[in-house]
Amino acid sequence: MAENQKRLEVFGDMTDEDGRLENLGHEQELKRSFGLLSMIGFSFSVVTSSVTCIFLEHAAK
Repeated sequence: MAENQKRLEVFGDMTDEDGRLENLGHEQELKRSFGLLSMIGFSFSVVTSSVTCIFLEHAAK
């Protein structure tokens, strides 16, 4: 039950950091969620950089 509650808090609209910012008189300005296209782009960049490193490592031998 406690783990499920933590998940709801993490993925809820307001996080602990948002509350801290609000107490300091600031407002959250940056979007913290990733859409499908963002996740695909991030995955592509990770895979591409990994493949490049492997290729360069084998090319240097």
